[in-house]
Amino acid sequence: MDDLGGRSEAMADGRIAEILNRAQTSFAAHRKCIEQMKAVRSADSAGFDPILLQTLRHVLLVFRRDPCIERLIQFTVSFAGHAGPQDGPDQGLIYRLIDALCDGSGAKEKALRFRSCQLVAGLLSVMGDDAEITEEIWSKVMSQMTARLRDRVPVVRVYAVHALARFQDPSTADDLVTKEFLRIMGSDPSRDVRKAVLSTIAISQFTLDAVLQRTRDVNEDVRKHAFVVIEHKIPVRSLTIAQRTSLVRWGLRDRYEYADMYLLMAVCLPPTDGRLQKEFLGSQVLSGHDLQVVAARVRFRHSEAPEEPGCGAV
Repeated sequence: MDDLGGRSEAMADGRIAEILNRAQTSFAAHRKCIEQMKAVRSADSAGFDPILLQTLRHVLLVFRRDPCIERLIQFTVSFAGHAGPQDGPDQGLIYRLIDALCDGSGAKEKALRFRSCQLVAGLLSVMGDDAEITEEIWSKVMSQMTARLRDRVPVVRVYAVHALARFQDPSTADDLVTKEFLRIMGSDPSRDVRKAVLSTIAISQFTLDAVLQRTRDVNEDVRKHAFVVIEHKIPVRSLTIAQRTSLVRWGLRDRYEYADMYLLMAVCLPPTDGRLQKEFLGSQVLSGHDLQVVAARVRFRHSEAPEEPGCGAV
C-alpha cells in the first residue's frame, strides 16, 4: 500500500509539473490546463495542495519578470479562482495557499518575498468582494502584508499594497491600512508604490485631500495617474469650490496633456462651447484670465477631437 501511495504521489507530482510547464507557454492554454489540474486534484485531493506548493516554490524563487513566470503566477491565481463548485473560487484552497505564502513573505530572499506578495494579492482578488475571510487569514494577511509595506524592495511594497486593498476601513481615521497608505503616498521614494496606493486607496473624507495632493507630485507619472484616478473615482460635483480651483490651477501649471484632459473633464463642456465661463466653476472661482487660459488650452488640444458623450454642465 505504501508503494502504491508513493507511486500515486509521484504521478501527481509529475502531472502537476507537466501542466504547469504547458501553462507557462501561453495564456491561451490556461483554460485547458485548469481543467486538467482540477482532474489531478480530484484524483488525489489530500496530497494535491502540498505537491502544488512544493512545485510552485521553484517559481517563487525567480525575481526576474520573465513572461513565462508571470503566466505561471496568473495561472495559479486563475486555477484557485475556478477550482471550486460551479467553476468558482475554492476558498479552502485559497486560504491554504495564502497561509503558506504569508509565511514566505518574510523570507530573506527578495524573490520569495516578491512572489509571495504577488500571489497573495492575486488570490485575494479572485475571492470576490462579498467573500468572507476567516479571522485567522485576516490576521495573518494584515500582519505579514503591513510589514512588507516597509520592505526595502519597491515591487514587494507594490504587491503588499494590492494585497491590503480590501482590508481598508475608510470610515475611520484610525484605520491601520488607511494610515499606512497615506504615509506611503506622501513619503515613499518609489513612484510605482505611490501609484499603487493611488489605484487602491478608498476615497473618503480622510483620504480625499491626500489623493488630490498627488497632482503636485514631483514625478510626472504619478501626477498623470492622480488625474486619471480623480477622473474615474471622484465626481467633480463632490469636490468643494476650493478643491476644484486648486486642481485647475495646478493643471494650468502642468505642461502635459493629461492635465488638459482633466480640465476638459472638469469643465465638462464641448471644447468649443461658448458657455465655458458661465458653466464652469463660477466667476468667483477663477479669474477671467485663468478661465481664458483653460478654454484656450482645452480648445487647442481637442479642437479636432470628437465631442465626448454625456458631457453637460458642472
